[in-house]
Amino acid sequence: MKALPLVIAFSSLLSTAAIAGTNVPDGGRMGDMDSVNGGFTIGDNAEVGNVDTVNGGIRVGKNSRVGKIDAVNGGISLGDGSSAINVDTVNGGFKGGENVKIERSIDSVNGGISLNNGSTIGENIDNVNGKIYLNGVQVGGNIETVNGPVELTGATKVNGKLTIKKPGGWCFFDCDDRKPTVIIGANVEIIGGIVLEREVDLQLDPAAKVGNIEHKYKN
Repeated sequence: MKALPLVIAFSSLLSTAAIAGTNVPDGGRMGDMDSVNGGFTIGDNAEVGNVDTVNGGIRVGKNSRVGKIDAVNGGISLGDGSSAINVDTVNGGFKGGENVKIERSIDSVNGGISLNNGSTIGENIDNVNGKIYLNGVQVGGNIETVNGPVELTGATKVNGKLTIKKPGGWCFFDCDDRKPTVIIGANVEIIGGIVLEREVDLQLDPAAKVGNIEHKYKN
């Protein structure tokens, strides 16, 4: 009988950690999930804590709840109706379905970001390289990118600014000086306006409500 508390404690530890390649089944429950080499697959209607991986992708099914999601080398996807606190990836994109909820922000260095109808982002969307595609999405803060094209369609609403930032650092050879394409659909609203720190190919529907367009570069 004296060994029972140790057994319970060990069992609790297993329930809050996961090894590489662990799958959480539909309706499953799991604590934090951490991996160096290997991704995670989380089923529908599941609940897990924070998910962190270095080399491997993270796939979340439909109507599931997740804490913070971090990936260094690997993409991240959330199915329809799923939610997460925050999403952060370095080399890999983020793809969300419909009615996805991100409590805070989505950050990516090298990877596209896409979300669909009914999805909400509490704070910001940021990336450097990769397309940002939002269709009927509510963004509580700002959208920022450097080289990625941007396409906002449907009833997308950005409560902050859309900023296309100037590339940083020095460039001596093989520089990519192509102008990013920015497409703003008819029903899009950008409360804080558009800030252009570099030249872009701006395709703005006349019916869109975008506030001021500020050009911060020299021709």
